[in-house]
Amino acid sequence: MSGKNEKKLTRLNERIIEIDNMIKNLTAERKGILKQIDDLNQLEKFDYIKSQKLSLEQLTTDLEIGKLLRENGISKDEVTELLLGSIKNKEDTTNEND
Repeated sequence: MSGKNEKKLTRLNERIIEIDNMIKNLTAERKGILKQIDDLNQLEKFDYIKSQKLSLEQLTTDLEIGKLLRENGISKDEVTELLLGSIKNKEDTTNEND
């Protein structure tokens, strides 16, 4: 192989090493940014919970209800529909009694 080609191969291999290092650095930076995003999301959730002024018991109950709904595959829309239907039935019953 000629000296010219060997130099070119050496430069290309060095460039590959540079690119590999850049990828490692960018991957580490990406991981750090994702962690910051996750931290901010968690803070936002905690701020929301604090703003609701729920007791620990109320919050625990809400989480248990949410867990049961998820385990049983009940969606938010289905819960809303059930609650609205229940409210309507109560109103109808009250109107009948008047």
